[in-house]
Amino acid sequence: MSERDFAGSSLGNVPENLQHNPRTDAEERAEEVESAGNAIPLDSINDDPEAGEERRNSQHPVCSEERTDATAVQALTLSRELALSVSRSLTARSSPVGLTESLTIIQNASRSKPSTESVHREDSTRLTAEYPEPWHTTWRQWSRVNIGQAYTPCVTPQGEPATVIVASSTDLASTTLAKSLIEGQGFQSTGVGFLGKPVYQKGPFLLVFFEGMIVSPPDLDEFFNPQAYIFLSRHSAESGIPSLTAHTTGNFSDEAKSGGAARELGRSDPSLLKNYLISLSKRKERVGGYEITMEATHHGPTSLQKPVLFVEIGSSEKYWGDAKAAAVVGEALIESLTEKTIWSKAAIGFGGTHYPEKFTKLVVEEDMALSFVAPKYALEHVDDRMVGQMLQRTTAPVKYALLDWKGLGAHKEKIRGLVSQFGLEVIRA
Repeated sequence: MSERDFAGSSLGNVPENLQHNPRTDAEERAEEVESAGNAIPLDSINDDPEAGEERRNSQHPVCSEERTDATAVQALTLSRELALSVSRSLTARSSPVGLTESLTIIQNASRSKPSTESVHREDSTRLTAEYPEPWHTTWRQWSRVNIGQAYTPCVTPQGEPATVIVASSTDLASTTLAKSLIEGQGFQSTGVGFLGKPVYQKGPFLLVFFEGMIVSPPDLDEFFNPQAYIFLSRHSAESGIPSLTAHTTGNFSDEAKSGGAARELGRSDPSLLKNYLISLSKRKERVGGYEITMEATHHGPTSLQKPVLFVEIGSSEKYWGDAKAAAVVGEALIESLTEKTIWSKAAIGFGGTHYPEKFTKLVVEEDMALSFVAPKYALEHVDDRMVGQMLQRTTAPVKYALLDWKGLGAHKEKIRGLVSQFGLEVIRA
């Protein structure tokens, strides 16, 4: 992928193709209470042949070799011998292998003729080379850089361990928060592309972009194997109150209006949420006027196999581009990921409003970490199956259930019975 000089860009070091593209009110979904912007649907990015050609020409050099339809089929396989050859080349070095040298090794190896013993693309062999940095670069046999057209060999960063921070290039708040990491937290381009956009890195943290609604990302697990995903998103609320929020993902009801699947929860690391809220709360004076709060569990994605945390700024367009507030968010986020305190007490929550003030206070001030939260409006959909998911999809052992007793409404007995059924210790908030 070719890189440009972006000095003078309105987003500083953020490439032009990652900047938010303003949309008219008519194009916005008025009924969307919370989303990540009206993104270009992923399944329609090749509708325009000229746009597809431009996208192909903008790829990183390692990923830019265009293949015809005939050779694309051949490119779907890679010999095990070639895989082992690349692995030996990467590991037989007396000193750590740099990214550029690694790419050269793989490029040279990929020019050799595959043997008859091949590996299908969907059953690919992963080769991992260890670097001085605490993340690895993994050989993904064939990366689909032009959906529905051709496949080309590509190297993508893979976190083992790593946190992958995800931003939507079509969401103003998301790009504002991403810019705060690039310009304020020292994230630098790796020279590697992901879906046609540059990947940034700071130590074990990767920052990636995609075109689309942040609640409906591509299957990131196909490209990364991190410890967690952090999604940078806008927060929308009819009140318009300036807010800095964070929450887990999932849908308790039979509907999934904003990404994910119905009656499915994502995965949660309670320490991730708690550490971020603590770091952000320490900087409260620097974001005067903003409310700092966790939100109840809602929307997608729900299918990722690693913990997901949404970090948001809002609650209206007036605040989505607030660079000063975004800088504080970026600073707090990186501090929380770097210090990475592990909290031994973990709970799930029930009741209260969408913005559970009691739970936020407890998470910030006490030694309890909180995973999924089912608010009062979702309690009618909570049953043993959903409580089971709340427990099973939390990375830490959950021993406690936080109950906003007054916020349980008519569901007090049902919820008390469910948490008793799963042997959870009740804590009334």
